Amino acid sequence: MENSPLKGFKVLEKLGNGSYGTVYKVECPQRGKAVLKIIDLAHLPPKKQQEALKEVRILQNLNHPHVISYYYSCVNNKQLYILMEYAEAGDLQSLISSQKAKRMYLGEKTIWEIAYQVCLGVDYLHSKRILHRDLKCMNVLLNSENKVKLADLGVSKLLDNSKVSSQVGTPLYLSPEIVQNKPYEFKADSWAVGCILYNLASLQPPFSGDNLVTLARNIVKSKPNNIPQCYSPKLNNFILKFLIKNPLKRIELKDTFELFPKFIKDQYFPPQTPGVQVTKKKTTVSYTEESQETPLHKTIWWPKHKRRSASVNKNAKVFKEYLMTNNRLASSRSLWMKPMQNSKKRPSTAVPKTKTNLPPRPNTAHLRVININGYN
Repeated sequence: MENSPLKGFKVLEKLGNGSYGTVYKVECPQRGKAVLKIIDLAHLPPKKQQEALKEVRILQNLNHPHVISYYYSCVNNKQLYILMEYAEAGDLQSLISSQKAKRMYLGEKTIWEIAYQVCLGVDYLHSKRILHRDLKCMNVLLNSENKVKLADLGVSKLLDNSKVSSQVGTPLYLSPEIVQNKPYEFKADSWAVGCILYNLASLQPPFSGDNLVTLARNIVKSKPNNIPQCYSPKLNNFILKFLIKNPLKRIELKDTFELFPKFIKDQYFPPQTPGVQVTKKKTTVSYTEESQETPLHKTIWWPKHKRRSASVNKNAKVFKEYLMTNNRLASSRSLWMKPMQNSKKRPSTAVPKTKTNLPPRPNTAHLRVININGYN
């Protein structure tokens, strides 16, 4: 690489193996940390070499905040070098593994945000007539801002008006039409997106099997279980729309955006491009941790017939925040004021009542007797 622009690169670590090559984390003099994918063309047949070069041609024509950025490529000593953007936070599979270790589910708002960004990226590929064909949790990366980056387009296909019939992809994410060796198109990517989102919610794939035959039978015939009950029915129904067996009834990526909660679309802003500062748009609506979809005032402001019996102590902090943002008459001092330390009570001039100075109690025993006898 002495005569190539890759001179001076420092290999930091090996990240893994891609479709046809090895991926390294490198230190680039111009861009800092980046990903270098090296494909040995000498050990590939001519057809595989063309498929490796196809990834470069596809990446060169893509420019989207949720698709991994392409920097540079060259061929040197029968080796193809592809320099791409580095995603610091790993992939979704690592995120799922960490949640399994903690024995905790992801927050619903996090799943909605990831789903929205994945749909944006895949819909952009489909608008370019590109079928990814290998969407899975390991190929959905997260950058330092925890924004989604779609990666590994090595087996992607540029579609014309015809469909594809070759079986390509990861078995756990294959759609029923691919398993049955039927022609398929963009709806196969929709199925894979549903498998990714189901994985995020349930921390396990929607279909499994002891072997490939059992897995294929479950994909074609079995119905996926609902996601855990800690999530809303809206999220459950949204994910299951991607996992419909019939591709004609399965949802398309372009039709998913009207199903997202409004606060997800309002709070979304694209990831920051290196060297460009992006100002985050401020939102005027607050959301609680329990239900990110419900505005703050709707969470703790009860109907009129329930206000007397409702307890504010259970949501005292949330109630104070609501008053601070929505009530003009409330002040910070009246909400958070503590009693003064040096305050003393003024001595009272009243004579304390004791047993000695109390007036004598009248004797009413004879009245009770007369009263009782009067009823006889």
